[in-house]
Amino acid sequence: MTTGFRVHVEPGVRIIELDRPDRHNALTAAMISGLTEALREAAGNRDVGLVVLRGAGLDFCTGIDLDEFYASADSAVPDQEREARRMAGMLRTLQEVPVPTVALVQGKALGIGATLAVACDLTVASSAAQFAFPEMTFGFIPAFASAIVTPFLGRKAAFELLTSGRTVRGEEARQLGLVSRVVPAEGFEAVSGSIVRGLCRCTAEQNAAFKRLFRGLEGKPAEEALAIGQQANAAARASGSFREAARQFKEMA
Repeated sequence: MTTGFRVHVEPGVRIIELDRPDRHNALTAAMISGLTEALREAAGNRDVGLVVLRGAGLDFCTGIDLDEFYASADSAVPDQEREARRMAGMLRTLQEVPVPTVALVQGKALGIGATLAVACDLTVASSAAQFAFPEMTFGFIPAFASAIVTPFLGRKAAFELLTSGRTVRGEEARQLGLVSRVVPAEGFEAVSGSIVRGLCRCTAEQNAAFKRLFRGLEGKPAEEALAIGQQANAAARASGSFREAARQFKEMA
């Protein structure tokens, strides 16, 4: 196993935990490659209906490991391009996971760490969570955040947040559209665990079908959206999940 993260296998769910708490779960190149492979494995497993990302210790992820990052400053252009492809590949793989993805964020989510959290379908944050995109203050630019985060915030809010690098906390992050739900810090483990268990009550087939429908409806005009919904409704009626639910309902009647 690649040092720096753990994969917990539970019925119907993969929990991928960033595991460098002494470095606030900052990502190394090896961790990025390993995380990409873990996401790819989960995406290819038909028994997995949910993928969860979380961080060990106090923080979710404080971005790229700066020791490694700044050490690469004098690398040749092809090497720099390879590292950019590695990071883009991680985010692309996360977006291509066919079932819902959930980020559980407590503590700090900075830079690429914040981008990872926002890129998930559902982002649950502690009221004490902190989100920031400080790349501009590090002599860099928030390239991947610009691509991933802007659709959630809108152009004006995204430009201000990404250029300033300022920190936003739980409730403001929810109002901006960075997170789906904010829960009290003192009850974070219990509430976030309950949310994950609730999603796991659905089958992998249901979760994948809903995510496919939800993404397929994005940006569609009403008439086309209804046509897509009609097709999805018909497919759901023929699904194994629906037949099993019908069988259980009849047995209880």
